[in-house]
Amino acid sequence: MDILKRIGAIVLVLVLIGMYVATFIMGITGSDNLMGMIFLDVVIPVVCWGIWLIARVLRRKGEDMRDQNK
Repeated sequence: MDILKRIGAIVLVLVLIGMYVATFIMGITGSDNLMGMIFLDVVIPVVCWGIWLIARVLRRKGEDMRDQNK
């Protein structure tokens, strides 16, 4: 399971770097899609952080419920 987390983190970092490069290129060339890319550059990391936070809270609640059953 630990290897899957590492692979997922590497893929996410590569996607984010690719998006930042694409946003930079669109800004230089004056593309019409620049505002959409800036929006995605903000929203995608926030959504990933939210998913991580929810997973951490649910994992902790699951451990608490498991301890109560013992």
